[in-house]
Amino acid sequence: MPQKSPIEWTDWTSNPLRAYRRGDRKAGWHCVKVSPGCQNCYAEKINMRLGTGLPFDKSSEPFIEILINRDELTALQKLNEQLAKRGTSERVFVHDMTDVFGQFVSDTQLDELFDGFEACANLTIQVLTKRPHRAARYLVQRWSNGTPPNIHIGASVEDQQRADERIPHLLKIPAGVLFLSVEPIIGPIQFTRLHQHCPTHDFEGGFCSSACPDARFVDWVIVGGESGQGCRETNLDWIHAITEQCGAADVPCFVKQLGAKPYYLENDTKKLFEIRDSKGGDQRDFPCHFRRVLPNGIEA
Repeated sequence: MPQKSPIEWTDWTSNPLRAYRRGDRKAGWHCVKVSPGCQNCYAEKINMRLGTGLPFDKSSEPFIEILINRDELTALQKLNEQLAKRGTSERVFVHDMTDVFGQFVSDTQLDELFDGFEACANLTIQVLTKRPHRAARYLVQRWSNGTPPNIHIGASVEDQQRADERIPHLLKIPAGVLFLSVEPIIGPIQFTRLHQHCPTHDFEGGFCSSACPDARFVDWVIVGGESGQGCRETNLDWIHAITEQCGAADVPCFVKQLGAKPYYLENDTKKLFEIRDSKGGDQRDFPCHFRRVLPNGIEA
């Protein structure tokens, strides 16, 4: 059933897509790691303890069946009806335990899932993927004139390579709100060359600066350092650079956390940055220019 979420940029999480282990039908989740950001996947760790007990890689796929939990979709609809009666709207991060655009999910399953999401007009459905190339293909074919306004589509990018690879695909998606999750950030990222088909600047690559007024960039950026067992260090300059670029492009930026091992450089010497909690999510520790701003420009 939908769960109230501790994730600071959403209200609920919901996972209608489930993995069932063949034989004993033990329920869990499934995904396949695709890039360095997946290295310390929290969902895989939960699945190993409380789900199918299988790792998030292709070797697990012969031993599981991917099915839609229709009771979960019904629960989303009931939540939507409750909010409609109150005249309010809340955010739901769907599939925080997997990537709905993974190759292990069929187009037929995507059709059923997005039918259900579209029907929940009082829920802001937040879909996040590391596979925006498939998301673009599917969503453009399904909604060539634009996705329903309650469906927001995001791409995870953790370093420059993944930003350069994934953001151009994300920008092809006709969604009312496109967003980036730069978490865990594991290296510096510059959002240059990432506008597509700019009508003013015609040059090889088809991209221009994130501050360019003539081409759409994303509508929201979430950024955060890594936490948990085996987490990698976070240079606070990487987060600062994201906030500066977002400010220059007038894009709301949500600093989720500093990570468990934040540091800064002083005279080329690495200095640990003291934090109050294990994830670096206590805003009292944030540098003064780090904010949590939602897509509508309101601070959380």
